[in-house]
Amino acid sequence: MGCFATIDRYGKLLLVPYGNTTSKSVDSRHRFNSSFSDFVTRYTAVSSTNKKTETAEYYAKDPDDGLTMNLGVNPLLQFGLDETRERIINTILDSICVVEYVPFDSDTIGDPALDLGDVLKFTGGHADETKISAITYINTKINGKQSIRCVGKNPRLSEAKSKNDKNISGLISSINASRLSIYSFTNAFELVIGSERFPIINMEFASGDETNAEFHAEAILHVTTDPLERNLTAEATVDLGTTTDEDGNEVENKKVVSFPISWSEDGKAGITVTYMLDGHEVEEFHPMETWSSGDHLLNLYYPIIELEANQLHTFDVLLTMTNGTAVIGVQNIMATITGQGLGVQERWDGRITADDTLPRLLLASMETHTLHDTLSLQFIAPGRTGLTDSIASIALTGMPLHTIRDDLRLFAPIVRDVVETADARKMAYEKKYVLDVDVFSLRKDYEMSGTVESRLNRGRMIRLTIPSAPFEALTSITVLPFDTLPFVNKYVLYALNLVLNDFTRVEGEQVVMRRSYDERITGMDMEIDRGRLAAFSLGLGNMELIENLEVTNA
Repeated sequence: MGCFATIDRYGKLLLVPYGNTTSKSVDSRHRFNSSFSDFVTRYTAVSSTNKKTETAEYYAKDPDDGLTMNLGVNPLLQFGLDETRERIINTILDSICVVEYVPFDSDTIGDPALDLGDVLKFTGGHADETKISAITYINTKINGKQSIRCVGKNPRLSEAKSKNDKNISGLISSINASRLSIYSFTNAFELVIGSERFPIINMEFASGDETNAEFHAEAILHVTTDPLERNLTAEATVDLGTTTDEDGNEVENKKVVSFPISWSEDGKAGITVTYMLDGHEVEEFHPMETWSSGDHLLNLYYPIIELEANQLHTFDVLLTMTNGTAVIGVQNIMATITGQGLGVQERWDGRITADDTLPRLLLASMETHTLHDTLSLQFIAPGRTGLTDSIASIALTGMPLHTIRDDLRLFAPIVRDVVETADARKMAYEKKYVLDVDVFSLRKDYEMSGTVESRLNRGRMIRLTIPSAPFEALTSITVLPFDTLPFVNKYVLYALNLVLNDFTRVEGEQVVMRRSYDERITGMDMEIDRGRLAAFSLGLGNMELIENLEVTNA
């Protein structure tokens, strides 16, 4: 906020910013004595200690020729992202840069309306009417003098004493410039490499100075090559023995036999590596390997030279396979970027980067039209302008549309947190399911009572519905004793006067359930793969239990 805190005369807390608007002018007639400094106190830098990284951070204006305000270890600046911390400190720096006060010490006739932080302008005598001062100390005596004071240091003395420290951007920069920084990467899930370019390594690093870096990586790949089909024709000479010709000479009889032979053997798969630096492909260098099926180790190296200062860089590695596929298991990639003058690798800052790649779509069986554009030129006055080229809408009809599926896997870091019951009033939860006496725990015992009353043939009934959806399981249900009103039978229904159905009958003077049925059921003739089938619906859903079923072929 860039303010200082004070308690006012009403006992309230005030946050007062430093300002440069004059609240009152004090001339020489209203001063008993006064002394003014021959310098102006002003700030151009802020120093703050980061407890998390145990480094001193320095923020300054250009030119940095004033005092430095040391914030120390501010507990309110030790949490959150680094961007938030930097924004807060820069806000404080902008607030104190308005401070250009002349330190003074004076006894005046007094003004009870003056408070700490009020800006005064002194006139007359040896005061400089072009300068202002802020009250940092005030002491008022009843019926007496009022002593006011503005404290401050000489920026010239501060510059002479710590100029070397101001030329560096905090302690962290001086340490990182002389030590070797290492950025590491390992894959969190399995990668499958095919004929399309597939990213296997994505690294982000920062260069604090103009420096060079080196990229090293090793990856274990299990390669499966496409089988290579081999075909040839084998020939063999068969000796059929000797025979005698008409002249009595022995002649050897031979016959050449040929037959085809085919087999499959392991082929050769090629892998091509592509480097991407800051989103641009390194076109002059593409490492390649040729492998057979099995496990292989891929070694990669690339020098990253002429890095600019205070820049954020990205380095990506993509693989392409021909005549086969390759699988990289979890944590089977170890990659590092090393160099001096690189920023220190911090913990995860809350940013998730997701890549969405769509395969190339073939637009076949679609009528194409020629696109025409019109360009007009004219002389215009220099200024901020642009060129617009509009293309009318194109209707894509008669084209088959394929389903596009998109899979996005996010791996969020696991952050350990502690939830205390003291913070129960800050949380939103269902208290009917959660106990919060000592610890947060699920309630296991519930009591419910029935409120819905229903009529029966004789008497009345209380109905209770127990919902089981909110619970994973119901282990036991206990019915507690309850009191009911005495039942008085004022109306009697005789069994002969009741309306019966197919499942009830009258036995004596009572209505009982029928336990045996003799019913003719007509089936439906259906055709199956071989032959035909007669399907019957027996209506077994109306029966609670079937003990014996006899089917007679009519």
